[in-house]
Amino acid sequence: MKDVNILDSIIKIATLVFAIFTTCIVAVLNRRNMRFESFEKMNRFKMDKQLEAGMAFWGLLSYATEVENENAILIWKREKGSNETQWFFRKKQANEFISKLNEVNYEKGHGFFLSADTRQHFYNYRSKLYGLCLVEKSNSNELIPLKEGMATELRRLYGEMNNALRKELEPEKHPNGKEKLRDSSKKKTG
Repeated sequence: MKDVNILDSIIKIATLVFAIFTTCIVAVLNRRNMRFESFEKMNRFKMDKQLEAGMAFWGLLSYATEVENENAILIWKREKGSNETQWFFRKKQANEFISKLNEVNYEKGHGFFLSADTRQHFYNYRSKLYGLCLVEKSNSNELIPLKEGMATELRRLYGEMNNALRKELEPEKHPNGKEKLRDSSKKKTG
């Protein structure tokens, strides 16, 4: 009878140890899974914010493009039969761009989610516009003629903004086959 009680006690202890061990393993696996899910949620949040920021900055490009629209800062005209293009600057739209850039970048916080390099292209464009607005402060004309060099510079800066933003938002492939936005926090700033 004593052997049966000892055997019964050993079985109960082994069952208890196995239950505790199993519970610990399940707890460790659940914790690891929860950490992975938290990481995935944070990564998804960051990607969503980067995309939102990119779209907000993309909207600013409508001011800088040379394709005529109601926001376009640069307007070009060509006399019939001439190959020479005259570029004009619209001060009202330039001031709107400067204001909207501040709103998108700082007030709405989208600048936080783009790389310093991408933001710097927008700042460079803003600086040129600000200089033009100061020089032409007293000029009330809607279209202000630009020197060819300045028009070329503004068009070049537009191309840089456009390319930087496209590169920033371009998905990159990972070895696991998933795509994600580039991690702007890892980019060198200069």
